[in-house]
Amino acid sequence: MGTMLTFALILTFSAANLGVFLYYFRERQDEFHPVLHAIFPLLGTLALFFVAYSSLTPWPSPPLAYAPRVVVIWLAVGLLLLLAMKLGGKEDWLIKAGQVVQERVETPEEASHRPVI
Repeated sequence: MGTMLTFALILTFSAANLGVFLYYFRERQDEFHPVLHAIFPLLGTLALFFVAYSSLTPWPSPPLAYAPRVVVIWLAVGLLLLLAMKLGGKEDWLIKAGQVVQERVETPEEASHRPVI
């Protein structure tokens, strides 16, 4: 289970690193800093891939050899579920999640200048 979790987290954190880059590159271009939002996420992803490579070289014996396969199947099932929900018109929850992410969080300074009702 620990090996499967390691591979799942490698995929998750790599996707998060890609998300940081895309978010700041597309949505917040004025705040985009190449070192913070491109180079560091890239280095983090490369380090994660090194961990994955080191875990698989040489190819482990069973049952550890099944871990990457289980994670790939798990990911594929998740992607198929997302696709089925999109094709079935049941993507409201995903749209709402995107709207929550896009909501602007007010800073403490802005909150202190807001009129009290």
